[in-house]
Amino acid sequence: PKLTSNQTSQPLSLYGENLVPGLRLVLGAPLSREVPLTVADARHAYARLPADLTLPAGTVQTDVQLSLATSTGPRPTGTARLTVVNDAAFPDLMAMGLSPDGRTLFVASPPTDTVFALDVASGHVEAMAVGDGPSALATWKDAGGHSWLGVAHQSDAGLWLYALDAPERKARVVPTPAGVWGLEVDGAKGVAFVAEHIRDTVRALALEDGRERWSAAVDPNPRAMARWKGLLAVGGLQTGQVVLLRQDDGRELAPLVPKPGVPIVGGPTEAFSAQVMGGKAPRALVASERLGRVFMSSLGPNVGPNAQRMEVSANSGVAVLDLDRQQVVRHRGFGAGVTEGLALDDRAGLLYAADVGLGQVRVLDAKALVKGDAAAREAVLQTLPVPAPEGTPFIRPAEDLGTKGRAGLELHSGPRSLALSPDGRTLYVLNRFTGTVAVVDASEARAGRARLVRQWPVVDVRSREQRRLGQVLYFSDVGRTGMSCDACHIEGHTGGVFFEKTRPMRIYRSTTALGSRDTPPYFTPASTRSLAETAETVGGRNRYHNPDPLPSEVEALALYTSLLPTPP
Repeated sequence: PKLTSNQTSQPLSLYGENLVPGLRLVLGAPLSREVPLTVADARHAYARLPADLTLPAGTVQTDVQLSLATSTGPRPTGTARLTVVNDAAFPDLMAMGLSPDGRTLFVASPPTDTVFALDVASGHVEAMAVGDGPSALATWKDAGGHSWLGVAHQSDAGLWLYALDAPERKARVVPTPAGVWGLEVDGAKGVAFVAEHIRDTVRALALEDGRERWSAAVDPNPRAMARWKGLLAVGGLQTGQVVLLRQDDGRELAPLVPKPGVPIVGGPTEAFSAQVMGGKAPRALVASERLGRVFMSSLGPNVGPNAQRMEVSANSGVAVLDLDRQQVVRHRGFGAGVTEGLALDDRAGLLYAADVGLGQVRVLDAKALVKGDAAAREAVLQTLPVPAPEGTPFIRPAEDLGTKGRAGLELHSGPRSLALSPDGRTLYVLNRFTGTVAVVDASEARAGRARLVRQWPVVDVRSREQRRLGQVLYFSDVGRTGMSCDACHIEGHTGGVFFEKTRPMRIYRSTTALGSRDTPPYFTPASTRSLAETAETVGGRNRYHNPDPLPSEVEALALYTSLLPTPP
């Protein structure tokens, strides 16, 4: 690639002439490093950039000149340009877990290789240095009643286990495959289930010695998982399906996928149940022992060609899954926003859903979601805005938002993950765009009176202001249409979203935006020739031009998208 990141070790392919063994790759200023080069033949060579490339503070990206060096003979000729994105200085809060005693929240920032420990009573934050790219967290009690934190990584750093009862936080490492995105732990049986996206497998690992009990191939890009009875539900981001595995041996049962006729309750796709063509990316899964169901957040079922020529079928919400019958029972669509993290109070029958696109948390009656279509329609008990802290930069003038059907200023917060206190009376909301955790009093949530108490700062995220505004624009649903960049390109990649266009109508699948800076023109047939033109055209259409993006919004969104590199 011509665009890469310093977040982790990255591979490079080099093409030239008369390449010979013994050459070294020279990284020019400001990196000023040399790395070994593996020469395959006279025209092809390979290198791996180290994981500790540091760029000057305040640098968003930099162009580095590449050249070759040799210990003997004349210096090789030729240079190439490589753009390095300074992700290592861009905190991005992606995952959260609460200690079993309810006293400490753990928050992961993959780009900065950090897990933050937040004391929920005092707000004190301690930064924990972990492995390369912490991607998923889990907390549990083992069979002996001892509390643990598990940190999985996108790299090959393994699963780091912290005994929370110990006087100091020192990790014990269990080997795992590289590329882990999902982690689920059965503490009583001492088993960790890790989902990795490089070979698309789920592995069951013994926590005591790291021994692999089984490995199962699953749908591409597994991430969200939930345990229910003896089953493990695994969501594949690329297929929109939920694969069921037996926890004891990994044997696969039939997948769960929305089929034609599945009830869609609420939102713009409600009338198109008969035209359903599978599902979109499962963003979160949570299991209810009392109700015997699993809840899934997603953009709802895909809708195929239809007489009304509805092209894009985004209808974010929560689906009810029956694992016994291996069936998607219904999808409760909200019609706007992008539902991400879920938290379940099984005793109270309450489900909390974070909306990263609108900056809100919805409180739902879980029993009503399960009971039937009519009850599910009335399941939303409250919609709680999570305001951005004072001094947060806005994507456009404040008076332009929260009016004419548009999202409010709370869209700048970015609720990503949720956690409930052990007694269910406090809900914690991880806000990705502001680097904070919101504390919500949920004691009266059943009556629709959950209230925001305070927000604890975790990390300062405003040092890269234009890029951060671009992130807000990428994920937010300004026009309340249910469409955002992330809706079709989840975390910059593709999430199995179908759309229809042209005459006669043809089915298209959303592509990845990773590395798209170097691949114009865009769309089929080609319609935009730069990321800036795409940001203006698609950004305006996603909002139904309510309102059209400002030039500053186009610039920030194009910048953010241009900094999305291909994965290693």
